[in-house]
Amino acid sequence: MGGAHLNRQTHASRLEEGSGTSRPGGVPAVNGTEGLLDRLAAAEETDGLVRGRRYTPKGILHQAEHWIETASRVAAEKDRLLELFAQAGILPFGGPGKVILAGSGGTALAGVCCEGLLRTRLGVDVDALATTDLVVGADGLLRRGVPHLMVSLARSGESPESVGAIVAAENAAPGIRHVVLTCNGDGSLARLLSSREQDAAVIVVDPPTRDRGVALTGSFTNLVVACQALGFVQDPAVYQAYVRAMAAHAGQVLQGYQKTLEQVASRDIRRVVFLGAGGLLGVARESARSMQELTDNRVLAAAETFMGLRHSPAAAIDDTTLVVYFVSSENPRRTYELELIEQHARLGQGLFRLAVGYDSGAELAGLVDALIRLEPVDGGPLPDALRPPVDMIVGQLLGIFQSVHLGLAPDDPSRQGFISRAMWAGAVRRPASPGQTPAEATDQAEPRAGRGRVATAPDAAQARAADLMAQVHREAPEPLYRQVRKMVLDKILSGEWPPETRIPSEREIAEQFGISRLTARQAINDLVAQRVLRRHQGKGTFVTGTNPEPAGPRSFGFTESILRKGLWPRTVLVSAEAVRASPREAESLAVDAGETLRKVVRVRLASDEPVVLETVFLPERLVPGLTAEEIGNRPVEDILQDRCGIRIWHFRETLEPAQVSGEEAGLLGVTAGSLAVLVERVGYGPGGEAVELARLLVRGDRCRQFLEWTR
Repeated sequence: MGGAHLNRQTHASRLEEGSGTSRPGGVPAVNGTEGLLDRLAAAEETDGLVRGRRYTPKGILHQAEHWIETASRVAAEKDRLLELFAQAGILPFGGPGKVILAGSGGTALAGVCCEGLLRTRLGVDVDALATTDLVVGADGLLRRGVPHLMVSLARSGESPESVGAIVAAENAAPGIRHVVLTCNGDGSLARLLSSREQDAAVIVVDPPTRDRGVALTGSFTNLVVACQALGFVQDPAVYQAYVRAMAAHAGQVLQGYQKTLEQVASRDIRRVVFLGAGGLLGVARESARSMQELTDNRVLAAAETFMGLRHSPAAAIDDTTLVVYFVSSENPRRTYELELIEQHARLGQGLFRLAVGYDSGAELAGLVDALIRLEPVDGGPLPDALRPPVDMIVGQLLGIFQSVHLGLAPDDPSRQGFISRAMWAGAVRRPASPGQTPAEATDQAEPRAGRGRVATAPDAAQARAADLMAQVHREAPEPLYRQVRKMVLDKILSGEWPPETRIPSEREIAEQFGISRLTARQAINDLVAQRVLRRHQGKGTFVTGTNPEPAGPRSFGFTESILRKGLWPRTVLVSAEAVRASPREAESLAVDAGETLRKVVRVRLASDEPVVLETVFLPERLVPGLTAEEIGNRPVEDILQDRCGIRIWHFRETLEPAQVSGEEAGLLGVTAGSLAVLVERVGYGPGGEAVELARLLVRGDRCRQFLEWTR
């Protein structure tokens, strides 16, 4: 843990006995030194000062009040976590397992803040990875045969890649265990894993930490606290005492340095360079990301390690640059950092230099223009690995003060609408009226049913319609429009949307799913063509009054089908080669016998059990030179769409009994001669031309389940 060690039990009791005014969690109130943040947080909603600034100031000011509760929620799951850690080879200390900290955007950087601490505390490999990287490259990031624990960090848990990363990790590392740390217990990620008690735990941090502005504030630091707590899973009381000291340090920053940081932000700053190392590098990177976000990219920001900056061009810091140093307290790192700061001071680099850290020997004070001095609590400094939640407050304050200085609205700073985030379940963005920010327009939109709206008889079905929205999965085999179409159809067939219900508009569907209006329109057009829906000019789209029946057989995609059964899909590519069309294949695809086809053989698995042997034939002229790497586990429809712009419009399928041959038996994990069902499917493009021939050999002992997957 490094050189700092505190008598935490003594410190905790002193906080509880503290005099006077304090916020929950031991954070001192700001008395007599009221700053801009306090004024914004206390302003009435009708006050012009607060327009577009309602949520972000409060998120910053009150975040530390929730840290102790967040740590307690993790501690409450001690027994379950110990079980999962043991299953994943994380415990006992130094086991063979590996920990993956997965997040998207800012929550990925929350993982960076924690990976060093967990590596030290648990004695295993720990990697912080972006969910976007996992979705597209999990096979190269996870090691097959090595037990893994995946810790997913999420504010809303509604981004498609959050769920997609789970699926990708399951495919790449079968048997992986999961811990979800989220601010939203109703999000798609939490719902996906909450029922999987055998291999997953979902921990919802204190709900008020779910930020309502664009920037991550309380959600970021509370997710860091929850993640840090995993390193103390065997002795949570020790960490809870640390958290009390962290909350006291947060009070030092908020009470003593608001005005200093306001004055820094009022300067003519065009660039900011944040420097940190270890967990504080995560703080630097999130501070830079937040600065650009809160200033609508008017202030360029970058993050680097102290040692990394030594090898960067000197022009990275010019006379419009604010340099922020998150200075370590532990050697040898601190020695190298002080050398660089001294060099900058000697050369007069930057417009302004600001340091954050301990300075008992007054080493920093003479080298920088301003110092956010952290004072040791109860005899010693916080270990550097535990400082990220505290130091992050400095980055947040600089960001919001710079945003206000530029005349922006921190809750939604982008005037062009280029910066957005899935903020909280049920938010529906509406056009802002004159003088109104996008965030205020969103806040005044009608809440979803079940979140404060009382639906009366005429619009009850419409309120249920607004509750459609589980996120689509961009990594799933099926095209987005088909996923949306199925979700809409499920609502209708289940009776949840009865006849004559007006469904959400294309714009609303596009916004709630995070897809384009063109994709939403394609999904609705299909259902209108099948007479499931009807359009009424000027009034909207309605469920038809007759019993909707799809126009022909329809099948769930393999991945969705498996997920619906509570299992986990995986695809193994066996071979991909060029072959000559047999007479039977030529007839099915309407090509000449002997024409070159691309033959792809794959095994489809459900929770690591082979279920289907898939053999696909594609005309080589449509996919010339198609490689195994291009195929992987992608659906054939996507390959055709990407390679030649052809969308499969409909299928024709036949089913017949079959016996499994010796080679097929080895791939399916059954004995030769076992009964199976052979499904032969021909896919046709919009012009009626055959573009795909697929033969699906389904294990006989899984045939009934397979038939349940189709309708």
